[in-house]
Amino acid sequence: MTSLKKLRKQKRSVTPVSQTLKLIEYFTKLKDQELLVIKNKAIYIYKVLLTLGDNPTAFVKNLYMYAIATGLINNGDKLLIVDIETDEILN
Repeated sequence: MTSLKKLRKQKRSVTPVSQTLKLIEYFTKLKDQELLVIKNKAIYIYKVLLTLGDNPTAFVKNLYMYAIATGLINNGDKLLIVDIETDEILN
């Protein structure tokens, strides 16, 4: 096996620090604008924010990464996302 093939097999999906910092900054802005509220290890957010954009599942993944980075939950724990307006559990 050539060394190039070995390198290709060893690639892992690691989130760069700069991307994590951008996520923290983005969700902190949402929190400051009261579009996102954290209570009792749950994230309360407007349902509309989850459906905006081309890829809503990417938003939820980024929200999960934010929760881990800020210490809200531990890696592997389930993130509870709740609608601010109706208290409906969204995930």
